[in-house]
Amino acid sequence: MRAQENYYNSIPQAGGWVISQDRRESGYADPRTLEGLKLWIDMIHRYRASPTLQQLTDTDATQMFQAGKLAMTYECSYNAATFWADPALRRKVGVAPLPKGRHRASVIHGLANVVYAGTRYPGLAREFVRFMSSRKGALIQAEHGTAIPARNGTQQPWADAMPTFDLKVHLDAVEYAVPYPISTNTAAWSHKELQLLSRAWSGNESLADVSRSLTGAMNRLLAQEGTA
Repeated sequence: MRAQENYYNSIPQAGGWVISQDRRESGYADPRTLEGLKLWIDMIHRYRASPTLQQLTDTDATQMFQAGKLAMTYECSYNAATFWADPALRRKVGVAPLPKGRHRASVIHGLANVVYAGTRYPGLAREFVRFMSSRKGALIQAEHGTAIPARNGTQQPWADAMPTFDLKVHLDAVEYAVPYPISTNTAAWSHKELQLLSRAWSGNESLADVSRSLTGAMNRLLAQEGTA
């Protein structure tokens, strides 16, 4: 089960949260957060509408969709170009807004162009980053379908580059987007998140037990960030 594509969307849709705004507390004890997680457990074990954890571990959901083994999948905007590049698949793909839940919500994740501090050519590197941030650079990115450009006024060409896909859905989602959950050391607790939640996805441990373990582990790691 994927965080960005799956439960980082269903959690805010249910009214829950992953991490507090001050980045000091886990949201995995909140009942609404558990509601957003339970959706995926039910999809696997109650409704049999999703591949099992083992199947998703063996083959990525995007690959299953491309192979015609999934009818629907939650995907990030950057995968639109992947689907568009396959002429046979292109004719079969439709894009729809995410289910609403209690709230309309969609997690948003930004990208940045950076310069390596140890580069031998800092001037050239900075010049390239400035170009990537320019309108011309953003339009090149948009017209090739690479990802939705961050520069205001250049997003529509991205959607126009793949005209049979209703990519306006992604642009409209900005109005109800929620930020991707991060902290100073996101990798530490996100690894624990993946490790513990897999026990709930598999059905080997109850969501309540997983929630207690994950909340405790995440809070300890966040406390360590504050003392570093």
